[in-house]
Amino acid sequence: ADDGIVLALESGAKVSRENLVRDFRRVLNQTVHLRWRMGTTELSAAISESGLGTAIISLDIDPIRFSHIDPQARENLRPPLAGLKTILDSCERLSGLYISNSTLSLSDHEAVGKCELSHLGLRNIKTEWSGLPREDIQKSKAALVSALVKDLEFLDLSNNDLIKGDLEGLRTLEQATSLTHVNLSSNNLGDDRVTVIAKAARSWKQLAHLDLRSNYITAVGAEALGNALQETTSISRVDLSSNRLGDAGVTEIAKAARNCKQLVHLGLRSNKITAVGAE
Repeated sequence: ADDGIVLALESGAKVSRENLVRDFRRVLNQTVHLRWRMGTTELSAAISESGLGTAIISLDIDPIRFSHIDPQARENLRPPLAGLKTILDSCERLSGLYISNSTLSLSDHEAVGKCELSHLGLRNIKTEWSGLPREDIQKSKAALVSALVKDLEFLDLSNNDLIKGDLEGLRTLEQATSLTHVNLSSNNLGDDRVTVIAKAARSWKQLAHLDLRSNYITAVGAEALGNALQETTSISRVDLSSNRLGDAGVTEIAKAARNCKQLVHLGLRSNKITAVGAE
């Protein structure tokens, strides 16, 4: 990386805590981007013992990143991340956090929310808050989304239980006024929730990339998005592939696209578009 070094441990590697601590101590005077492709038990202990947390500015964790595992299998696995709160508490300079294919508890989410991040990716994440009443879970989700997005420029919550089926959590996205990149793909949002996102997008004055693939958006949601996009002069890439826009929805998006002078990419594949909409 231009602003530091990359430490990477890929899946299948065999490493002891002693070796990790030794290697981590060698780079304490560096700026570190850590990419971890295994479980986090040894990582948590090694960071605590070595003091590496003071050097880490970005952390990318994916415990099941194996090339032979298909996406459906990954969704069914999603293991918990032991010691995640301890890891995050020790990373004083952390500005970028990316976690994929995992199950996060309420305390895990709260630990993420306390980090002062500019870049956040929580992809294919399952929330595990057993024992909480449904209404408390919804309130917690809204509070957590609010805490997560407050200073963000980059947000990826694709296929994430944190926003699936939740309107209050989505409404708090209005607070993320510094966003430039947003990926909310594969969340089964539907038109009601996409309309909430469209309203939030009006406050994203610096937005450049918006990804809403695979969210069951029809012409109703497309109209709300189109109206919002016309006010987002900085937008350069929009992906609405694999939805249900149809000809009417594509027409709404096309009208908005004409006013988006910076737009260079518009993804509309697999949207039940006929020759009428293609015109």
